Amino acid sequence: MKKLFYILIFFLLITGFASAVPQFRLQGAASMDFIGRPSFNDVVENIDIKSNIFTGIHWEVITESKFGFGSRYLIKFYQLPSKEDYVNYDWWMDWSGDIFLSYHFFRADRFLDPFVMAGYGCAGRVELIYQNDNYWTQSEKGEWYYDPPLEWEDDYRNQDSVTHLSLFPYVGAGISLNFKGFILGANASYRPFATPVPATQFAQYPLKNIQVVISAGAALGCRKCCED
Repeated sequence: MKKLFYILIFFLLITGFASAVPQFRLQGAASMDFIGRPSFNDVVENIDIKSNIFTGIHWEVITESKFGFGSRYLIKFYQLPSKEDYVNYDWWMDWSGDIFLSYHFFRADRFLDPFVMAGYGCAGRVELIYQNDNYWTQSEKGEWYYDPPLEWEDDYRNQDSVTHLSLFPYVGAGISLNFKGFILGANASYRPFATPVPATQFAQYPLKNIQVVISAGAALGCRKCCED
């Protein structure tokens, strides 16, 4: 019941926010990273392989002045052979999140919507430590927590699971197709450099310098309030 209540509140907030701005876009997104400029065949091959694909959400607010702002949250799960004897493999998660500013050359309701963007983001990698159901323990308050066996090494039990972390700026350009509120889009971004996070011990995340994003979703709000 609580989950249903929170979901209802979330959609009410989204609907109310969308009605107060010229256009609010919420899209599902898939991204691929490349070293150097990719060809069309490179993009198609990555879609087939799927190992280089991040998925997540992309949202953006477009104002009356055709400037926009938004954010993207992308993740990728994968598994690697484990170095430990008690499990066969380890699960890992890579993520990338950013905030951006954009400029759209035409009105938000136009069918063709070319745009440019610039932003700043964070990318990282985290190990999802193996959790056998036998090691879940319930506290006196009824809360469940993970309690691995004592014979496991202390450094494995207590280590921070984040292994890589980077900060990066980027610039990009793209185009969206607006089918009366249903949006299909694609954009490419260039990351000139990446840096480790200051005052931390994490290794730098191995970012590639080109990112291609494909997205699809809904556009909410007034369609013809952004006049030329």
